[in-house]
Amino acid sequence: MKPKYAYALGALSALANVASADLRFRSRPELAIPRLNIRTPAYGHATEKGLIFITPYEGFAEGHQGPTQPGAYIIRDDGELVWSGTGFHAGWGANFRPETWDGKQYLRVFQGTLMGFMDLGGYRGGSDFEIAETEVFAFEHHARFRGRSLDGSLETISFFDNGAHSAPVQIRPYSRARVVQLNHTSGVATSLRTYDAPDGLSARTQGSVQLFPNGNVFVDWGEAGAVT
Repeated sequence: MKPKYAYALGALSALANVASADLRFRSRPELAIPRLNIRTPAYGHATEKGLIFITPYEGFAEGHQGPTQPGAYIIRDDGELVWSGTGFHAGWGANFRPETWDGKQYLRVFQGTLMGFMDLGGYRGGSDFEIAETEVFAFEHHARFRGRSLDGSLETISFFDNGAHSAPVQIRPYSRARVVQLNHTSGVATSLRTYDAPDGLSARTQGSVQLFPNGNVFVDWGEAGAVT
């Protein structure tokens, strides 16, 4: 079976909820093995078995109970830990994923160059594309290029629309995963697909959305502490 990977590229802050301390190590909580708390499992042929790459951190809320050892982890789809990056990628980590370079497998944390080539939306305005008022987004993460038409006039991207910021500033009560088409001829951005957060979750920080070849979508709801 070919391995399938899902990357929770945003730092999943609420491993406080998904990986609580093991009471067998009450005096040494750092020895507790984190385990993903799967509340609604997927059954049958809907999903394949695979690995989830997450980078939990402690979060910002007062009184939170973040992971004792924030860092990079690889967890099976059934919630069992298979690899811990503690000691390798400890502290604030993000965009943790497997990568192939020069024919060899690596585990990588990539942060980009911060160089921009166009603006879409933006909290302070200045967008290169016209966006309908109902489609406005803010404080987004994990923008990814998904395809281009043969003549280059249409491009498709996906991104995680937080809709909120740790300031706190909030433009809607819940976060969303988005797939948007950019028309470079008309200068219009059109929403193709939108996936609202379950239970009205709002992620003020982090988050990611991945599109799989079989049509499934894997979403990490960032600071809200859930993956679907």
